[in-house]
Amino acid sequence: MRPDFVYASGDVSLRPRDMAKLGQLYLQDGVWDGERVLPSEWVEATASPYFTFTNPRHGHQGYSYGWWPMTEAYGAGAFAASGWGEQAIIVVPEFDMVAAFTGGSYWDAPLMTYDQMMRRYVLPAINQ
Repeated sequence: MRPDFVYASGDVSLRPRDMAKLGQLYLQDGVWDGERVLPSEWVEATASPYFTFTNPRHGHQGYSYGWWPMTEAYGAGAFAASGWGEQAIIVVPEFDMVAAFTGGSYWDAPLMTYDQMMRRYVLPAINQ
């Protein structure tokens, strides 16, 4: 994109390891390296639907402060942050797991969405 153009829905650039760290911070209820960084109430609010609707493409069941609650798709208390091009941070407390996906399907349909990867490969591997 042009340097003078701001994509209104994003413009956050994170490395995969930083995506995973953000997910880990939320998995640990806002505590990092023994120090509280985020209030527990904020972490709980972001993982719970602020308003509900269904997005059939990814199984979203609502939205809340930058995170999509994903309990029905990935298990109890799961939630995800997702972005353009199939970028996603998925937090699954039931399995003490954080997954970071860096797609890159910006203009074309992805070969496989992060949701398909989670359902077909990641979750079945954990359940074995």
